[in-house]
Amino acid sequence: IHLIGVPTMIGDIASGVKNALLFLFPLGLLVFALLFYCWTRSWRLTLLSLACSLVSLIWQFGFVGLLGYGLDPLTFVIPFVVFLLGAAHGIPQALVIVERVAAGDDAMAMARETFRRLFLPGSLALVATAVAFLVMALIPIHTVRALGIAAAFGIALKIISNLVLL
Repeated sequence: IHLIGVPTMIGDIASGVKNALLFLFPLGLLVFALLFYCWTRSWRLTLLSLACSLVSLIWQFGFVGLLGYGLDPLTFVIPFVVFLLGAAHGIPQALVIVERVAAGDDAMAMARETFRRLFLPGSLALVATAVAFLVMALIPIHTVRALGIAAAFGIALKIISNLVLL
């Protein structure tokens, strides 16, 4: 018996998601953490950036669930892509922090300077990305709509988790 069509496709996608969650996501996380550490030379800053992105990932799962959208095999990878995107957005913040440490500033001065320099450009970049994902929500296909909404909420939550928490 040969199965073809939608059942086979859903099975292949579910298998791919399983591989992504068990292998690709941890590998991507490890590579990102090592590269971030090599650049900053600070495990504290590396782990802090990843933790802030993890907070927004948890919030994203909650908000998507509250909106009535679940994560099916087609949309399940999006939160993790958004997670790593948010972690990458921590790089400019780390740059400002490293500059301020070299200048001898205290922690409060570093936080103010980082927020002041990065809030407007960071917010604009994240809002533009969220709007681009929201355009996908206009497509009248449930899976594509769920994917767009999940990604847009994840990106919007990055403004809070990365620009404010970090």
